[in-house]
This record gives sequence, structure tokens and C-alpha cells, in this order.
Amino acid sequence: MDAKDWPEDAGRDRLIGDWHIYQRTGGHRTSTDDLITAWYAVHRNPDPPERYLDLGCGVGSVLLMVSHKLRPKIVLGVEAQAQSLMMARRAARGRGAGSIAHDGEACGRGAPGAREPY
Repeated sequence: MDAKDWPEDAGRDRLIGDWHIYQRTGGHRTSTDDLITAWYAVHRNPDPPERYLDLGCGVGSVLLMVSHKLRPKIVLGVEAQAQSLMMARRAARGRGAGSIAHDGEACGRGAPGAREPY
């Protein structure tokens, strides 16, 4: 996908601190479920993990909230929907929030090797 595929109804919204996400007005929106999921992940692990994997990361809201709090060395989000993938990648870029992969590809800064276990 490239810029021409960017959803027309996508907006930039503040997530936490000066971190933002991109989400569609007519699609899934960050909700209390995302907040509770991130809270649970953070409080389940009192010590920051070296690696964090988010399967089905959507637009990246949980991935970004957990990364903001725990600052793991390696973060990988995996998303199958192309538009959500594109928005998650844009939100993670420049945040040190890791990589967002599509269909199993490893991409971007900090992505682990395909054989490295999680």
C-alpha cells in the first residue's frame, strides 16, 4: 500500500503524552478495552521485558501504550489489515515503538530475526 491508499476518514488523535495514533472515524476506535488491555499487560509485568509482541495490533493503540510505559528494547506488532497496518506504522515511526509487520514480514528498526523466539 502507498499514500494513495491512506483512508480518507483517518485522523490523528492524542493517545498518551505526546504520542498520537491514526484511526478511522468510521472504523475501530481506541476504546476502554484497549486501555484495559494495555494496563493489564503493564501491571502483569512489573519488570520491563526485553521484547514485546502484539498480535493483531490494529492501529497500534495497545502496542504504543505498552511501549510508552515499559520501553522494551524490541517491539513487534503484527497486523493483517492493510489500512490498520499503514496507520500503526505511521504512529510507531519515530517513537522507538518498534516495528509493525504484515503477513509475517519483519520490517523496520528493531525487528527480531524470523527464528528468534518470543
